[in-house]
Amino acid sequence: MKLKNMFFLSLLSLSMMNTLAATLELSPNSNQSQGKLPSGHVDLTFLLNNGDWVESIDLPKNPQSGDKVTLISRATLPSKINTSNTDMPLSLMIQKNQIYSFVFNAQTQLWQMQFTKKWSPSQSPNFNMGIPQSIVISDDNWVSSIRLPRPVADGSLLKVSSESHRMSRIHSDGLLFASTLSLKKGEVHWYKYYQTLNRWVAESTTARQFDVKKIGANMVTVNAAVTQVNFSDSNWVENFTLPASAQDRDRIVVNSTAAWPAKINNTNVNSNVSLNLYQGDRYEFVFIADIAKWVVDSAPVTEINAHQLIPVQLADVRYPMTHIEIGHANWRNEFSLPNNAQIDDKIILKSSALKASQIKVGNGLKTLLRPGETQRYRYSAQGWVIDSHTIDLLMVLDPAVVEKIGESAAKLRMLASIELTNLTAQNSHAQFYLRSAGTLNMAVKGENIFKVIEGILKNPVIKNERNRVGADMVYYESKDLDTGYCGLAYTPMETPVANNMVALGINSCGLTVMRHEIGHNFGLQHSFEEVDTVHRGFQHVLGSTAMGGNTLNFYSSPKLYSPKYAVRLGEEGKVDAVTLLNKHAPIIAQFRTAKM
Repeated sequence: MKLKNMFFLSLLSLSMMNTLAATLELSPNSNQSQGKLPSGHVDLTFLLNNGDWVESIDLPKNPQSGDKVTLISRATLPSKINTSNTDMPLSLMIQKNQIYSFVFNAQTQLWQMQFTKKWSPSQSPNFNMGIPQSIVISDDNWVSSIRLPRPVADGSLLKVSSESHRMSRIHSDGLLFASTLSLKKGEVHWYKYYQTLNRWVAESTTARQFDVKKIGANMVTVNAAVTQVNFSDSNWVENFTLPASAQDRDRIVVNSTAAWPAKINNTNVNSNVSLNLYQGDRYEFVFIADIAKWVVDSAPVTEINAHQLIPVQLADVRYPMTHIEIGHANWRNEFSLPNNAQIDDKIILKSSALKASQIKVGNGLKTLLRPGETQRYRYSAQGWVIDSHTIDLLMVLDPAVVEKIGESAAKLRMLASIELTNLTAQNSHAQFYLRSAGTLNMAVKGENIFKVIEGILKNPVIKNERNRVGADMVYYESKDLDTGYCGLAYTPMETPVANNMVALGINSCGLTVMRHEIGHNFGLQHSFEEVDTVHRGFQHVLGSTAMGGNTLNFYSSPKLYSPKYAVRLGEEGKVDAVTLLNKHAPIIAQFRTAKM
């Protein structure tokens, strides 16, 4: 009898231990100060508080079916949730007083977002609870139109899904853009509310797919926010034309698995670039209602890397952009640009070779691509024309930075900043590329950031080195100066002055500092500046340009649109940085003659 009791108690203890192991409450401080959540727990709660916080959270990698994770934030700062292994088709931040819950689905191998209640379309979800809400449309509760409530709590998430055989629509009132937000059975939309806009934004909508053979060569209309048109061997047309009209920010995706090439016509598109469609290609277009045109949001790129042979005569252009890298392995003394292209097609040449290459075109243009240089060419009515100016930059490193992270890391960081600045200029159609003119290790003293930049300007060693290498600009990477600034630069009120082309960045800040400070050297102002100028940054909660919040790889222009949301990144006659960049680029590029 005693043995039986002991056996029963042992089983009870083991059961309690398993329950304790399966149910766990963690915070960053009790999880080795990290946000990677451990596997092996049936019910895991992760709490965020001020002083007990992480920047990002990863859900368990090896869960079992039915495992549950609850995330609760009481922290002032938001945390990013990695949604790559969830059913969430969008990035996700958890804000203060929000609660997110996920349950693992073994069949889909994904963590699924949980909802405390699924509302019918005639009900009003409670967004004051700090948790995502869900509306489910069925045949029993079907409505033709749903109007999203506002105002609600900032950052509120709403999932709208349909199980009904009849189509429903999301009313455009209260939405950022009046897209064709219709839902059919099996389709899902995700919306997020932005308090500063007092608008809901469609973060994700199910793409409605069609075979091109069913649509025909001329697409007449769209009936969804995202329409995907598929080409294949048994489903193909030689030429395809987008609709003449659509709702604002509707999207069309065109992709192909067909062995035969096709062509997307430029009719109804806002540019004349090459839009050829080959096997494996994918294009995305977005309709901008106030210009009544489709804008190319993404397109394939022809690429030749530094290990691939460069033909003496480049082949005819296929796509809007061609990237060619010239290195030691594939260097040529000279080669010719394509004979055939369409207006505004671009070719970007980037050299890491030790010797220059001569670039030739049929209209007689000859240019020299020098080591370390990036050049862009644009096809015009007169043929290929140079579309960029090279600005040589002397990189000056504070020895305190070298001591902190090492000389190689400091140089690589500076070069990465140049690359990011060049990418931003390229995305914006700004007509310049930076090139490193060399590195100088030099300490410039000063009690604050203003005194340091003044010292850079007057320093005879820096002046002499700039003249020796022929640098148009000087950029100084400084140690922390404890001033609250990430950088500083001289900003000309009108035309740039050669001797004032000096900028400074703080090492502890991000790589985006350089493009911002270089923008000041061109004469650009912040988005919030009270100076009466068009040449300023653009700031928006969905993404800001380099002279605004500096979150997007763009300078402002009314001709540009942000990734994903297609927010116009400027305003005609009011916000336009690129016009000034293009005006001043040839002036700055001539300040010194490069010795490279």
